[in-house]
Amino acid sequence: MVDMTAIAMRLAVSLTDCKTWKILKSESSRAADASVETLIEFIGTCQSGTYNCVRQYIKCLGPHVTTGKNSSGTATDDHFLITASAVTLALRPFHSKKAQRGTDLNGASKEYFKLVLTIPYLCKRMPPLLLPALKHISVLQPCLKIILVRVLMLIWTNSALAFSVLLD
Repeated sequence: MVDMTAIAMRLAVSLTDCKTWKILKSESSRAADASVETLIEFIGTCQSGTYNCVRQYIKCLGPHVTTGKNSSGTATDDHFLITASAVTLALRPFHSKKAQRGTDLNGASKEYFKLVLTIPYLCKRMPPLLLPALKHISVLQPCLKIILVRVLMLIWTNSALAFSVLLD
């Protein structure tokens, strides 16, 4: 079952990467780029359920042991491949062409923040090689911007309410 899951995850990652579609001619590659971008945009929405699935998967992972190696190297490699693919799919909206052009990542940021960054003991559950990707500024900045806007709106609302009370 693990082997099949690893293959399916690699397929999902490949479908969201335009570079794997190089066999297409230039006019077809534009259509493929548009399709890939649409798929990536869908991944970032709550309707896709991607972040919820990634959360459930990561929560099932135990603490990652960095010392020693399991007796079954192939199983460990497959689990790492599945985990890396899940993280790649979760981060794909932040590294898409639309994101590089400054497209609003509000939906993906909310989902990532709410469902991935709030996983208890996230850093202990993840293989150390994947931690820099999870903490990269291109991923954290949109998430932190949402929190900042919410906090500022709360402060502004409360200060406006306090100011109106003072005027009465």
